Amino acid sequence: MDFTVVDPNTKDAQKVTSDGYAKVSGYTQTPFAHQSITHQSAFSFYGKHTVASSATDEIVAFLRNDSSVDLVVDKIIFSSNSVDIKIEIHHGSVYTSGGEAADITNMNLKSSEPANVFAVHSKTTAITGTVDSTKELQDIRLGTGFRSFVTDFNGGLVLGRNNNLSILCEGTAGDKVRATIYFHFVSN
Repeated sequence: MDFTVVDPNTKDAQKVTSDGYAKVSGYTQTPFAHQSITHQSAFSFYGKHTVASSATDEIVAFLRNDSSVDLVVDKIIFSSNSVDIKIEIHHGSVYTSGGEAADITNMNLKSSEPANVFAVHSKTTAITGTVDSTKELQDIRLGTGFRSFVTDFNGGLVLGRNNNLSILCEGTAGDKVRATIYFHFVSN
């Protein structure tokens, strides 16, 4: 018995062979790419920090979702000039003051769609706040041969309205840390 599969979008048809196979092609798209291309709501936040005091936790960046829809973290990329840096990701922190407003980039560069977030990084001014050590999501230790690290949440880390993330580091005075957070928004 022969039959044909028809693509409803292109109207292309492919005959199914007698052994049950059809030659097809396709592509996949990550949720982040879909949000960027289709909805123009995929963003990046680049944070910079220079360690001021050795052996002290310092806040590198703080990101809070001020939108009425969910903020989905796709991945975070960390880098440092030091192999002896410790980086932590926390949620539920309380921002008090400091830092500089972060540049949020819409990854669809032709879009002017804004990200409805509060985001600061400690490029030149320290961020003060309260971090709950029981709400640590990840502890990253860069070591010999590693000066960067990618945490891929695959869209599994979701921040509802007013939920937040803070990134902390501990190192030697003068060490530099960079963090780029890739995120998008989705409706429930």
